[in-house]
Amino acid sequence: MSKMQVTWLSIVLLVAAAGIGALLWQRQQNDDELSSLRQQLSDAGITTSQSTQDNNVQSTNPLAATAETAKACDPAIVHEPTGLFSRPVRTELTKKLSHPLRDYYAEQSECPASLNVSVEEGLNEYKVHVIFGHDKYSSFLYGDKTTTTQPWWYPECLDQPCEFSQSYEDKYPEVVDAAGA
Repeated sequence: MSKMQVTWLSIVLLVAAAGIGALLWQRQQNDDELSSLRQQLSDAGITTSQSTQDNNVQSTNPLAATAETAKACDPAIVHEPTGLFSRPVRTELTKKLSHPLRDYYAEQSECPASLNVSVEEGLNEYKVHVIFGHDKYSSFLYGDKTTTTQPWWYPECLDQPCEFSQSYEDKYPEVVDAAGA
């Protein structure tokens, strides 16, 4: 191999190693956040080892939501830091984020164990962490913490239209509209 080829190969390997290192570091950060949230839930006496069968959610059609499914899905909702969330803000977040998210995932037989909404320095949005009972974890930015009025949460269905049950569409027409279904 020529000296030029060795140099380019070294650069490519160095960039690849840096990329892999960054991915591993990011994964460790997510694992640390998940462990911290699980510890907070554990300290509050909430278990994250629930399964949909523990909640008696047994449906062959994941879109067939029932009143029992919605009642069985009751995740712990945590606002951090507690003192920064006024009653109107908590009410708005519950109406437009927590309940639509909970009910959507209940219909998908994936009831969240915990929903953590936090205010973080340097972000205008709320940081939302959702922990499901079977080691599934989701994190996303939502809304605008500088205002009381928030947008409706809606699921991300990637390159396909979101599917909603008729009962969900009736209860949350704003979510269905926001999702473009």
